[in-house]
Formats: sequence, structure tokens, C-alpha cells
Amino acid sequence: MTGNDTTGASEGETADASGEAERLRAELAAINRMISHDFREPVRSVRGFVGILKEALAAPPPHDTSDALELLGFVEQAADRMAELVKELDGKTRKYRQPRRAGDS
Repeated sequence: MTGNDTTGASEGETADASGEAERLRAELAAINRMISHDFREPVRSVRGFVGILKEALAAPPPHDTSDALELLGFVEQAADRMAELVKELDGKTRKYRQPRRAGDS
């Protein structure tokens, strides 16, 4: 350790921390791209089917409830897919939420 080193970290430790920070930034960027891409599909589905359902229900009666139930089934499937994506995302980001301990790599 030199007289100018006030943090107690060696140059190697600083480089390791910098490399780890860059690796984490790259992983988070990849997760962000996944979220951005994968979440759009079920959201589009929900919006599309809700729009169709609204149009169908805005028409004068009688309404064919079997069509409405089918559309609601599609909305439910899209919601289930979003729930799966949230669970996957939770698993992928869990390591970023846990405090790091000395010696962890």
C-alpha cells in the first residue's frame, strides 16, 4: 500500500471491482432487453383482445357470450404469460438484490 492509498484497496482490487461492475451492467442491459422484448407480446395481446371485446359489447344486443368468453380466455392466457415472465425476471435479478459479502464473486 502506498502513502497515497487512502481506501486500502489495491490497484488489482480496484480493477477487479471495475470489471465486476462492467459485467453486472452488461447483465442488467441484457435483462432490460429481455423485458422490453418479451413483455410486449402479452401486453399487445391483452390490449388487442380487450379492444375487440369492447367493440363487441358496444354493439346493440343480443351479444354472443361465447365469443366474449373466448376473448376473455385469450386475455387470461396473456396474463398467465406475463406472470411467467415476472417469475423468470425475479429469478434472474434475485442475485442483484442480495447483499454482497466479502469474498463473493
